[in-house]
This record gives sequence, C-alpha cells and structure tokens, in this order.
Amino acid sequence: MQEALERLLKTAWARSSEWRSAAHPAWIEADAEASQPFPEAFCALLGEVNGLEAPDGAFRIFGVGPELPRYLRAGERNRRDGWMRHYGTLREGLFFFAEDAFGNQLAYELEGTGCVHFDGETGLRTPLAEGPFGWLEPVMDDPSRWLQLGSFEGYMEAGGDLGSGEMIAYKQALCLGGAPLFDNMVPRRIEVGLCLYGQIAQALAELPDGTPIDGIEWLAGSQTPGQP
Repeated sequence: MQEALERLLKTAWARSSEWRSAAHPAWIEADAEASQPFPEAFCALLGEVNGLEAPDGAFRIFGVGPELPRYLRAGERNRRDGWMRHYGTLREGLFFFAEDAFGNQLAYELEGTGCVHFDGETGLRTPLAEGPFGWLEPVMDDPSRWLQLGSFEGYMEAGGDLGSGEMIAYKQALCLGGAPLFDNMVPRRIEVGLCLYGQIAQALAELPDGTPIDGIEWLAGSQTPGQP
C-alpha cells in the first residue's frame, strides 16, 4: 500500500504539465463554491495537481472546476456553510486540501506557511510541515500514521468496500472508546461522516472528560442511525 501511494504521488507530480493545464487560473479566481480566496499554498499545489484520488479511495487531494466530483472540490469542502461547518471554531484558520479514507484532513494554515494534520474525530491539529509541498515527505515516510494506511489495509483485506464519495467511519468513534477493528467500521458518505464527527469533536472540546454526550443530529436526507 505504501509503495502504491508513493507511485501515485510521484506519477501525479511527473505529469505536472497535464495537471497544470487542468488548474487554469480562471477556476482559481471564479470558483463559485469558495467562500474565501484560496491561500497561496493551495494555488501553488493546484499548479501541480488539480484533484487527485487513489483508485481505492485511500487518499484524496482536492481541486477546482466543475469536472471534479463534488466531494473533491476544494471550494465546496471549505465553504463556511459547507461540509466542515459542523466543526465550528475548531476549523477556524484552516484551508483543507486533502484527506484520508477515515475523514482525517490535511490543511494549510491561513495565517503563516504551515500545514497541519486535522483529526476528523476530535478536531485536534498536529503540525506537519511548512510550505505548499512540505507535507509530502512526512506523509510518504509514515503513511500509516498520517493516512491510517494500516487500518485501511486491514479494512480492505477483511472484505470492506469504499464507494465513490465515501469514507470509512467508526460506528463507535475511537475517541469514545471504539476499537479500530473491522466490525466497528462502516462506509458512509463523506458529508454524513464529517457531520457526525464534527458534532462529536465540538462536544469533546467543550466538556470535561467523562461527560455524557447527547444532542448529536443526523444529517438530513442521509442514512438513519444504525445503517451504513
């Protein structure tokens, strides 16, 4: 899996002229889905790759333009009323540009030049690198840590499936005592998984350890609780 990811990223960068043509400046300036200007770091990334997804869904880089599926559009993913709105202030000051199969995000800091890993369940930030491309080295050196590839591999080898626009969610979140086992994993639409995780993350950030959590709302129009 690590070798496959490395080949994927190297292939994307080797085809930079093709990706560069896809990221035409017009899309950067006129992305109707974006509620804020794209940061310089993301514009630099667009100069090399405009939307990229591993064939098995283990890793995604967002892009711009109507040719991309909705879940890969950076404007949609970063709108203030978009998919990450459920994280509230936990998401402030970040621009999300990539994610792993479990909903964990990579984000550029809007103030400064840093890149962070954003835990999908808790909203915790871990400094990762500096600059538009600095994240590549740590991610490729340790994809099991930064992209959860070990857990992803185990899920797929156990017969799990991941469709287009889906993420792997834990039925009982790890931060609430769930186990990283196949029986606790279920594919969900990305916006549904992030809706639930965002509410949990906000609750955890505001309450003392051991406090029961309630009031979690299921995203309208999505699967009902208990269903994948």
